[in-house]
Amino acid sequence: MKYPCISKTNNTYLFQLILSLFIISIISISCSKKNTKKIETIEVNVEANKSINLSDIIQTSKIIKLETSQDFLISRIRDIFITEEYIFVLGGKKGLLQFKRNGKFVRAIGKNGKGPFEHNGIFSFTCDTIKSRIYMAAFTHIYCFSFEGTPMFSIKYIKNRIDEFMTIQNGQLISFYTDYGKLDASTFFNRQKFDSYNQKGKIIRSTLLREIKLPNEMGTILPTDRYISKTNIGTYFYYPVMIQEPTVRDTLYEFNNNAVTPSLKLDFGDRVYNSKRKEIYIKNIYRSDRYVFANYSTAKNNQRYFLCHDLKKGNQYNMKNGINDDIYNTGKIILKNLNTPNDEMYFVKDAFEVCDQIEGITEDSNPVIFIFKLKE
Repeated sequence: MKYPCISKTNNTYLFQLILSLFIISIISISCSKKNTKKIETIEVNVEANKSINLSDIIQTSKIIKLETSQDFLISRIRDIFITEEYIFVLGGKKGLLQFKRNGKFVRAIGKNGKGPFEHNGIFSFTCDTIKSRIYMAAFTHIYCFSFEGTPMFSIKYIKNRIDEFMTIQNGQLISFYTDYGKLDASTFFNRQKFDSYNQKGKIIRSTLLREIKLPNEMGTILPTDRYISKTNIGTYFYYPVMIQEPTVRDTLYEFNNNAVTPSLKLDFGDRVYNSKRKEIYIKNIYRSDRYVFANYSTAKNNQRYFLCHDLKKGNQYNMKNGINDDIYNTGKIILKNLNTPNDEMYFVKDAFEVCDQIEGITEDSNPVIFIFKLKE
């Protein structure tokens, strides 16, 4: 994983970052309830490189073959959301597409343009399965639609921003984003926050998660991923930082009633830094009831790893480039967590990658979605 570089490091800059990290720790504590629960620490041995097969951790699997038409071709699936009846897919030129659970196309939600409830691109989305609503974050607004595709209301930002991921908790829409700005003539800030909205789209509160002060103005966009983990025991999130900084964001947080508390952390030991640079870059940490997963890479050879830690048995598997799919024989894959608290994961393959393995798929078909239920 490559991160944007900041101008040449100097002592003043390092001091500013270290001071900022101190501020961040205060902010993180102040926005959470008092945490009396011990943070679980998982030691990660990068050199172990112990592998397993997909069949070792899953109990059931299914395939969703999305209907294909020239009117709704999908070049790349960025995210999905599954309800009892539908699967919503973020990808393709039309943005958000709605399918039946069997893959049959239903409709596009919203459309490109500059008019009311139109957008120039969707950055993230989520669904309220109780109210049958879809929330889509664009550059200037959050748009709310019904599951029938009917516009309901929109939320206009005070200033343009990119909402990086969203979720629903206790009937409220929670939207996570990064705010950038200038504190004074020589200092810029990078603030990660979340806003809470009621069911009419009115903001309830805005909460600061952390702030980093920088000598240069810098903005980044998170790679599309699912940073929220919904399990039977709680809701968790991980928020990576996509700029160079003298720390590793190694903690998964629990999110409950707008309170943020540390839940578990990954300990890479002395491998985190050498004398000149950070050696470990964590892209995402997420979990199910039984397993903790992480995507990370090493700076030395830009090697990507997929970590699977079994909380029940204490076993750990550290796999280069992903876990081996021995069920559908699609090669190495990275599991992503679904929005459901049912210990479900998924991965996506382009049609040309699996047309020889999956019946009814051609090279020109839409991507194929593979869904798995993990072992308990």
